[in-house]
Amino acid sequence: MKLHLRFISILFMSFLVVIFTSYIISKLENINKLALNSKNLAVESVYRNVQGDFKTDSQTIYNFFKNDTREKKTISLEFGENEYWHLIKIRNLRSVLSEYVYLFDNPMLDEIDIYEIKAGIPTLVKRLGDNRINKKREMALPSIAVSLQKQQQKELLIRTYSLGTPHLPVALFESNGFNRYKNMLYLLWGSIVGIVFVMTAYNLILFLGVHDKLYILYVGYIISFLMVLSFVHGFGIYLLPISFYQHIGNNIISVYYLLGIFLLLFSYYFLHFNNKEQLVIQRSVKGLTIILFVFGVYATTQSEYEAAKPFFLMQLFIYILCLIMLFQRIRKNKSWGTLYIISWLPLFVGSAVGTLLLQGQLEYGFWTRHAAFFGVVFEMTLISMALAERLRVNKAEILYEATHDKIFKLANIAKLEFCINQTPKLAKNKYSVILIELDEVDNFTTIDKNQEQIAFINSFVSDIQRYFSSYLHVIDVDNDSTIRKVCLVREGLFAITITSSDEALLKTTIKEFCKLQKLNNSTTAQLYKMHFVIGAATKESNDFSLTDIVNQAQQAINIANSKKLDFWIFNELDKFNQNRRVEIATELQKAIDNKELIIYHQPKLGVDKLEVIGSEILVRWEHSELGEISPSEFVPIAKDTGLISSLTEWVIDTSCQNLSKLIKEFDPNYHVAINISVSDLHLSQFLAMVQKSLDTYRIAAKHLTFEFTDLKFENLDNNIKKTIIGLKRKGYRISVDALKTPLSNLGFVFNGLVSEIKLDCREIQNIEATQGNTTVIRQLVSLTNTNGIDVVGIGIDSLDSENMMLELPCNIVQGFKYCEPLPFHMYINWLNTNAR
Repeated sequence: MKLHLRFISILFMSFLVVIFTSYIISKLENINKLALNSKNLAVESVYRNVQGDFKTDSQTIYNFFKNDTREKKTISLEFGENEYWHLIKIRNLRSVLSEYVYLFDNPMLDEIDIYEIKAGIPTLVKRLGDNRINKKREMALPSIAVSLQKQQQKELLIRTYSLGTPHLPVALFESNGFNRYKNMLYLLWGSIVGIVFVMTAYNLILFLGVHDKLYILYVGYIISFLMVLSFVHGFGIYLLPISFYQHIGNNIISVYYLLGIFLLLFSYYFLHFNNKEQLVIQRSVKGLTIILFVFGVYATTQSEYEAAKPFFLMQLFIYILCLIMLFQRIRKNKSWGTLYIISWLPLFVGSAVGTLLLQGQLEYGFWTRHAAFFGVVFEMTLISMALAERLRVNKAEILYEATHDKIFKLANIAKLEFCINQTPKLAKNKYSVILIELDEVDNFTTIDKNQEQIAFINSFVSDIQRYFSSYLHVIDVDNDSTIRKVCLVREGLFAITITSSDEALLKTTIKEFCKLQKLNNSTTAQLYKMHFVIGAATKESNDFSLTDIVNQAQQAINIANSKKLDFWIFNELDKFNQNRRVEIATELQKAIDNKELIIYHQPKLGVDKLEVIGSEILVRWEHSELGEISPSEFVPIAKDTGLISSLTEWVIDTSCQNLSKLIKEFDPNYHVAINISVSDLHLSQFLAMVQKSLDTYRIAAKHLTFEFTDLKFENLDNNIKKTIIGLKRKGYRISVDALKTPLSNLGFVFNGLVSEIKLDCREIQNIEATQGNTTVIRQLVSLTNTNGIDVVGIGIDSLDSENMMLELPCNIVQGFKYCEPLPFHMYINWLNTNAR
């Protein structure tokens, strides 16, 4: 129904446009008919190109015309310093006195001298041309009035001089007809000036609103085009002071260069080529713009015909480059790109007609004279439509980017919230949110990040949509996508919303889905083992927003992970725990601001002499009312609430402060290890933040080790990889927990990025107890030692565990056998007592 209404609306608007255009054309055609023809009186025009040194007098020329009966009505177009003489014979066939006006319709001619032949002698009666100061009307519309008695004949000898096109279009009007024609031209000129003024104001407002330089370039483009038209048609004399008008007229080619620059830059920005992915186009446009500017400045030092020669070649390059950009955009189905290239058609046609007219190859008339004028009007109209369409598409793209994931093209949580809010009945009723967190996929490193992984994820979410839609009523989130019901909360976390709050139904459905631990991916034709965890929460009252329900579902996932379950449904008891999380988050912010957290150190010893070479940084929090709060509780809360950046910054800065004292008072080579999460590296200023602390306490990067326990290198995005590589290149040490890093991801350990690996003796003991041997671990340690990477044995609390780690062998040890974690002041005392 909507499509039918839109079609009818377009059809109706098209009908109105056709009617209005037909009316305008009919009115203009009446103006065209004002020019007289041979049915009214006899007109004889003879054109002859005079060769020589421009010193031939008018009498000699007239005698030449009088004795030469040949007639040559066209002259070749030659850019240069040219002088032409024209003889016009005119006879009144009427039996009454008649008043006529000759219009010499090329206001760009430098000089027009008009002689009336009296008794065979040319007498100068008028001097026109844009290099001469006359009345503004005569400069805009060079003309002369002719009064003829009945059957009277007159001859006019006309001399033209120009450094540009020498063509002299001539039109003859009755006196009243010329006044009507002149008034219509004033109306047309005023219209184009008014249109440009309105469009300039409108685009300046848009620029101030969106700060897109495209609108400034468009303003420059239409103003420079207006300047060109104002000189070609002569109405510029009404817009500018006479002296300035003549100065610009003498340098009109520089204005053409300016127009070319604005056309090129407007096309460049309009078609979205101003990005780093289009380096060839970017450099071409930049280079051609500089060349045009240089030639434009150079043109001010040359005569018009000399300056025009290189411009024709430059114009060709402009059009070629613009067309290349246009066709590239059309290939990407950019509708506004299509409108833009259509807008060029009337301009090309009008310019071609105007050029042929100035060359004398087309008969002069109202339509041919104003073809370029109307071409520009139509072009500006179509470009405005293209700009409006581009603005509409850009808004749609911005909205799409705000509501969809950039890589996987899935709707995000903002899109889900919008859909719920747009459905009042749903927003007021109960509904449930199910989150599916994709934790790990075996052999995932074989999937190409840019292609096969995207196809893999799309296949996975298609299974989610297909399965849950079969048993539950799932809300549509994106009707324009094949994945209509699933949205992406963040990478690896997907959400669906159902209209049911039946916990038993949710539990049964989710439980069956959790049995799907394998997915046959058609793109790679391989079987991937998957592990995902599901959390669900139900909106019980209007006191909770979608964000609250999603947070509860996320909390359910955290509970499932802590209990090592496949899924969890958020319940009343969890709400109590959630309240504790909120309280901890609030108090944590205060603790960071008030420096209430405490840094602990646990020493790391080199096995050669069992001497302290550094320490691991641990954070403890003793709250006045909540008591001791474990890092395993407040660190995840910090990640979920966005406090992790503040926490990490405080830990790094305080650790560097401690480290500075340890280097000065204990060991110049002392280093500390700080536990950080991959999520910390999402901070855009992470490297700068660390460097600031090092600079403050004058510490070299080599003294700082960053320990990662959740590093899956192959699954990281490029920005995180670059940050890790940046850390290594600046001299920081990188440490990973070998037993918590998937074996498929350990390849990057040996590529020079990792300085040490950590092995927990308790986990090794567990592996030995369950699997019978630790061969794989010993092989890993051997490879690590071969590559010059330190192996740190942690969790050593007895002689037996120490011997086991030394046999691997580890070259650095840490654990309660040597020292428990201590606050910094106590750690300093321990060092002074035990490590001197």
